[in-house]
Amino acid sequence: MSSSNLIRWCGLAAVLAGLSLILQQVYALVAPDPTTGGWVAVHTLGYFGLAIGLLGQIGVYVRQKDHVGQLGFFGFLLAFIGNVLTAGAAFLNTYIVPVLTVEAPALLGSPPADPGPLFGGPMGLVVLLSAVIVTIGFIMLGIATMRAGILPRPAALLVVLSSWFGLAAIFSPVVFAIAGAVFGLGNAWLGYALWSEKS
Repeated sequence: MSSSNLIRWCGLAAVLAGLSLILQQVYALVAPDPTTGGWVAVHTLGYFGLAIGLLGQIGVYVRQKDHVGQLGFFGFLLAFIGNVLTAGAAFLNTYIVPVLTVEAPALLGSPPADPGPLFGGPMGLVVLLSAVIVTIGFIMLGIATMRAGILPRPAALLVVLSSWFGLAAIFSPVVFAIAGAVFGLGNAWLGYALWSEKS
């Protein structure tokens, strides 16, 4: 398989990852209670979307690597590492939070005023650090993508403007969901640009 075809398939991975994030965030707006029946199913889709989104990130970077410079390279590294680190938070949110909501709600607290013992300790710090790393990475990569002009600039702008959505989870689930859906749209758009390119 040629490298251009691999990049195209990475683009499809980015499309699917973006769409899964949009679906997950819309569901979280409509049914924010983690004990509802569809929570685990929809968030599992988002969890696997996060995994294939890593392939999408690789495709976005490799397609324009000769044009994004050091800003794009370090942005890609931070975004990739940050996304890997946030996989733990996604797993927690998908499979553990629904159980704790019923069995031990005191562990979850009521953020942001009371993060509870679970998020108020070292785990909360790691989740926050992961969100900061991934945010900085996507801002840098998005800006480099806009400068390069190879992929759609408006899509990269959506990524830049919404990449902080993981940090918003601390303050507002609604803002988190809306910004997350915009972030998914930007990434799906970048992925579609890769997928639709001719060799």
